[in-house]
Amino acid sequence: MDAQLLRTLNGLVELPGVNQLCWLVDQAWAPVLLVVLLLVWSWRTKSWYEIGGVVVAVIISDVLCARVLKPIIARPRPCAELEWVAAPFGCGAAFAMPSCHATNMFALAMVINKPWAFFMAAVVAIARSIAGVHYPSDLLAGAVLGLVIGWVIRYLVEGLRRGAKRKKLR
Repeated sequence: MDAQLLRTLNGLVELPGVNQLCWLVDQAWAPVLLVVLLLVWSWRTKSWYEIGGVVVAVIISDVLCARVLKPIIARPRPCAELEWVAAPFGCGAAFAMPSCHATNMFALAMVINKPWAFFMAAVVAIARSIAGVHYPSDLLAGAVLGLVIGWVIRYLVEGLRRGAKRKKLR
């Protein structure tokens, strides 16, 4: 089932605009653009605790995903083991499970806890299967891991905010 869903998603890379979206997600500077957008959002909403939480959540999720879980699981990328997979932006040298893009983005979305953040996380995650570098189960594993990390950090951020409000009232 994983390979069948991958085949369907990977076939979308030929559609107009989809290839460009996948290219954007694949770029090394894409996280910088995301940080700029988050800073603009935080400035407009005065959500500084969330920004701190996002930074902590993404650091934790990225290290756990890339440095701990991927080497332990050691699942090859689909573009490295299935000859029919189109990987227009290269296959990548690292392992596939879990998807760090999905992990980081869902951790971020859970801390921010806004519908647009979850939508953005889903788009980024799905783009990784469309680009042929992750099985859908890699995305699911990354999303679940990111949601758990994000939930813990969000809980801590809300505690910090409540503590700061109590100090102000004194």
